[in-house]
Amino acid sequence: MEKKEEAKKSKAFEDAVKPLMKWMAENCHTHTITVVESNKAQLFEGIEVVETNEFLID
Repeated sequence: MEKKEEAKKSKAFEDAVKPLMKWMAENCHTHTITVVESNKAQLFEGIEVVETNEFLID
């Protein structure tokens, strides 16, 4: 893909997601994520998180 086409596609993506990001900022807390697929969107809320790299294999 040409750089001009990539930039246009990137801008279109940004324009599409910013309204959702704004809605989330106004209606959700910072531990909420949205997964958007072609036929659905899901809203997830992180209630409890444990993060570790202990079991990752290089």
